[in-house]
Amino acid sequence: MPQAVEWNKVKSEELGPGIIRQYVNGGGTTLARFQLTKGSVVGLHHHINRQITNVLSGALLFKMSGKEFVVGAGECLFIEPNEPHEVVTMEDAVVFDVFIPERADWNAGQSNYFAKK
Repeated sequence: MPQAVEWNKVKSEELGPGIIRQYVNGGGTTLARFQLTKGSVVGLHHHINRQITNVLSGALLFKMSGKEFVVGAGECLFIEPNEPHEVVTMEDAVVFDVFIPERADWNAGQSNYFAKK
């Protein structure tokens, strides 16, 4: 059954300095909305989920596969399952991430890789 989501009614979590996350699950997929402050870091981690990151505003530096990728507003990045990656926020940013399958680790309260640069 179709379901509309109002982001202003979805619980916000401050995961670390400059990292605010909201997320919803449906149909085996997680959609997350991040608000990130320049200089915030999502530490090196990996997960079983395929990830699509869509940057709405700002810019992020991804470090993965021995390379660095800058992803800015209007761009997206595809990350394969189990690919270790780290993110540094280069400019204040708003980002949507899609995860397939659903983030069972988040549902269980396991998000310990968020940190400050």
